[in-house]
Amino acid sequence: MRPRAANPAPRRPAVAGDLRWPGALALMLAAGPALTWACAAVLEHRAHADVAALAPAAEPLLVRARADAATRAAWAPLLDRAALGSTLERLAATLPADDRLARVASEPDGTLEVAILTADPDALRDALRREPALAQLREAGQQRDEAVMRVTLRGRPQ
Repeated sequence: MRPRAANPAPRRPAVAGDLRWPGALALMLAAGPALTWACAAVLEHRAHADVAALAPAAEPLLVRARADAATRAAWAPLLDRAALGSTLERLAATLPADDRLARVASEPDGTLEVAILTADPDALRDALRREPALAQLREAGQQRDEAVMRVTLRGRPQ
């Protein structure tokens, strides 16, 4: 008979070896958000550095863009109104046959002042009301001028 060996080294249960891989996977899953945050912080830092490097070169472009916007804002009221020539053509076509223009003045804001010599102010008003583009002209005054009436109209024609 053979002699028996004294207590052999105890064996680890098989379950302990099986927990290493799931533990490593759990550690990687837990580290994922932290790594994502760290990478995002690095990318943010790089983006801020790129913006800081480009800012001096972009400043003249921004100044020019602001100046262009100011110019467009200043010109907008002039470009949005009807042209003076087309307004005068409509006015000439609308006036009764014996009426004539005495004076036309245009202000920078687009307000038009027109003085018309007419024998019948009521017929003039009726003719102007029929033309939609001139309906914004309102009577600003009326006075006797020799044998006719001088009717002054003010407004912003369309």
